[in-house]
Amino acid sequence: MLGLFNEHPRPTAIICGNDFMAAGVIKAIHDKGYKVPEDFSVVGFDDNEVAKVISPPLTTIRVPVFEMGSLAVEKLCTMVESNRKLEEITILPCETIIRSSTGKCKEK
Repeated sequence: MLGLFNEHPRPTAIICGNDFMAAGVIKAIHDKGYKVPEDFSVVGFDDNEVAKVISPPLTTIRVPVFEMGSLAVEKLCTMVESNRKLEEITILPCETIIRSSTGKCKEK
C-alpha cells in the first residue's frame, strides 16, 4: 500500500477486497497527509458496519450474503437428493452504495 504514494503517476482510486481493508487504507492515506476523496477515492466490499462509521463514510459494494447462503444450501440439497453435480451458474446482483469516500477524479 505505502508504495502507491510514490508511484508516478499516482493512482486516483483504490479498490479494496473488503471494508476492513478499506478502513486501513483510509487510515494510511490520512497518516501520509493525503485526503479522501480529494487525493484518493477508496471503495470497499461488503457494506459492513465499519463502512458507515469511518470518516469519511465508505463507498462499498453490498453483496447479498443471505441470498447467497440460501441458494447454496438449496443447490447442495438438490445435489444430494439427485446424486448429481449441478452445472448451472447463478449470478446474484450486487449493489453499489455511494458514500463520501469517492469523488471526481482530479484533472491533470
